[in-house]
Amino acid sequence: MPTNDGEISSFMSLAQCDKRTAEKYLRRNRWSMNYALNDYYDTVIGSYVGGPLNVRDPIDYPEELCKLYENYAAQDGGIIDSEGLVRLIEDLQYSLDDLVTLCLAKLLNCKNLADGISKESFLLGFYNHGCSTLEQIRHTLEDLDTKLETNIDYFTEIYRYTFDLVVDPDKRHLDLDTAVEYWNIFCQPKYPLHIEKRLLELWVKFLKDENKSVISKDSWQMVIVFFKKFPTIDAIKSTYNEADAWPYIIDEFYEYLLDNNAL
Repeated sequence: MPTNDGEISSFMSLAQCDKRTAEKYLRRNRWSMNYALNDYYDTVIGSYVGGPLNVRDPIDYPEELCKLYENYAAQDGGIIDSEGLVRLIEDLQYSLDDLVTLCLAKLLNCKNLADGISKESFLLGFYNHGCSTLEQIRHTLEDLDTKLETNIDYFTEIYRYTFDLVVDPDKRHLDLDTAVEYWNIFCQPKYPLHIEKRLLELWVKFLKDENKSVISKDSWQMVIVFFKKFPTIDAIKSTYNEADAWPYIIDEFYEYLLDNNAL
């Protein structure tokens, strides 16, 4: 039976174990979550009491990986802060403008860039992907970049993840300049969200003309839904229905296009 990534992730979350352990117990219990959890807890602590516990098979992380963490960690060793993360990205021969760096942050379970990367997240994230050297990490990122270019579901997952990752932790909205910067990156031709260039330009112009200085999370999430359905100006002109349940900012954009004879 092929590996089910969703079940593995669920098992890891419930049992608080690493990927290899999750797959081992799921495989030997024919991918039955309940049987696998019972087996895991019977083996590890003697019994399964019906809920997730903070237990984990001890992991012997490769020495190379531990040294790699130390190389990028802040002086106090507590986390890899933004400076260390930038150095890691540069050593991997990428830049912050490369979309795959967001995949790297997600791989390392980074919730917000201001929080940095914890030692456990760094070690476990790369260990689960079989990485202990920069070369191995680079190969993993190459695979993820290919996935970004070919898998619209994964692309959308990374897009949705981005808002919480880059938003100022003290704010609930993304400033417009940051949002526009990321829209331009996500809408590069090599990625599967193929938006007409003129449409994206009009969207940005509308936001600036209407003095929209911030973007809410709901608006950020719905923009990709809107552009998937209406990737061109002609598509909006021919099929947009004002009665559909779009956020107010989308309805405003449609009216803006009408008022400016863009449709």
